[in-house]
Amino acid sequence: MSSVTLIWFALSLAVPALFGLCVTSLTLPRRFSWLAMALAPGVGAGICALIFFVFRRPMFTVEFALAVVAVVLFWQRWPAFRDGISGSGQPVAFLCLILPAATLACTAMFIHVYRMPHGNWDGWAIWNWEARFLYRAGSHWRDYLPWAFHGDYPLLVPSTTARIWRYMGTELPDVGGTLGIVLSLASVAILGLTLAELRSRTLGALIALTLISTPSYLNWAGSQYADVPLGFFYLSSLALIFFYFERSSDPQATRLLALAGFLAGCAGWTKNEGILFMIGAGIALSVPVFRKPLETWLRIRAFGSARRSRQRRELSFPGATSRTRPTARLSARKPSQWVPLSHKD
Repeated sequence: MSSVTLIWFALSLAVPALFGLCVTSLTLPRRFSWLAMALAPGVGAGICALIFFVFRRPMFTVEFALAVVAVVLFWQRWPAFRDGISGSGQPVAFLCLILPAATLACTAMFIHVYRMPHGNWDGWAIWNWEARFLYRAGSHWRDYLPWAFHGDYPLLVPSTTARIWRYMGTELPDVGGTLGIVLSLASVAILGLTLAELRSRTLGALIALTLISTPSYLNWAGSQYADVPLGFFYLSSLALIFFYFERSSDPQATRLLALAGFLAGCAGWTKNEGILFMIGAGIALSVPVFRKPLETWLRIRAFGSARRSRQRRELSFPGATSRTRPTARLSARKPSQWVPLSHKD
């Protein structure tokens, strides 16, 4: 990897981090600044995957324009965000306990990615394969994707990988493991910080250490599967829902539900199992409708507003609604009429 390619790779990670930090800092209360930083990678990955999926060719223009807006908004929020970081000693002690284990875990995951750059079975057979369709086929990706193995699967993970390839200008299969590694560490931080806030610091640190020292968890994180990103969105959405009920008397608490709905929508766009989670979370929040109809309606509106766009994305490509491959439409083309795969779109 050349130095120029490495710079573009770092930029492809910095942009979603900026988007995610801007959204979480504006949504979460000041005292949750550390949690906002832990949520930022996943929120930014969801936003950038959506931009890549919708805009395709003008992706860089759209991201640059949004990056300027994000910098301005975060700069205005920075004094309160900085006070939230420095005003709590809890995350500092948490980091002192977790950092050694996180260093060892990162080393193990990067070694796993180095030894298996294409990932394990699902990594190369599903997610990286679909990412190549999105990257190479340009505007004709809809014609090829239904022929992929599990072509009906959602596209957040392949879109994230293909987006990084667009930044780098080349296909490096091992960059697909970046999303799993980053979100696995973010999940540990979210789990520990949430339990430390809702229960005790000792319990938060203990459970975080338990998760990050689990060998199977580290193996899945570096295997380029979608399960670790899916788990991140599950955990993040549930954590925000819990914090909403802790602060339900605050009028601004609905912001937590809006962000939880967005993350639940990201789960639905990561794997088909996430759609069931999205529906289940909506039903659970709707249970008190007969006892407190107005409060429940406001709650569902906040939660559902951020996930509707995800549902539209789910239905926007042929394989999403059915496992049946569109053989009649594709087989009508003669081989001489097929569009050759190209990374340009």
